[in-house]
Amino acid sequence: MSMFAEASAFQFEVSAVGERGKLEAFMPGHGDKDEDKSLPNVRIGRRSEELTSGEWKSTRPPGPEQTKARVQHVAVHADARIVAAGDHHGSTYIELDCVVRAVAERAKMAHVSVADSILAVAIGMAAHRSIEELRRVPLAELVDVERLRQMLDAHDGR
Repeated sequence: MSMFAEASAFQFEVSAVGERGKLEAFMPGHGDKDEDKSLPNVRIGRRSEELTSGEWKSTRPPGPEQTKARVQHVAVHADARIVAAGDHHGSTYIELDCVVRAVAERAKMAHVSVADSILAVAIGMAAHRSIEELRRVPLAELVDVERLRQMLDAHDGR
């Protein structure tokens, strides 16, 4: 995930690459309430069946003409009312809504745990320290990783 893309069309960029292809998602920056809804912000690239089934016999990686890659561009946007209600393109609103519903329903656990919040803050702190000190910053410098893992497992019911 990249959160340092201020000089690009999208401030937040997330990509995942796997055996079957690549998924990319893009989100506009804070306060960008006038985004162009016609712009695709999700890109799905699927590798050819020949490559994913293990039938590729060459020792060289395939070129674009050989992969038969299929790329799909999709526009997926948050409801404008939600975007207007909170930062982070509506995610703040959604998280708060989950907490309010958990309290109202007297749920034993909220959707997002304290451990999830600690982890999110620690990742952000590690990213900033990494930028400032020009080095990798292990989470263990910031939190008790084993205790955090126990908390996450307990919340997930493992």
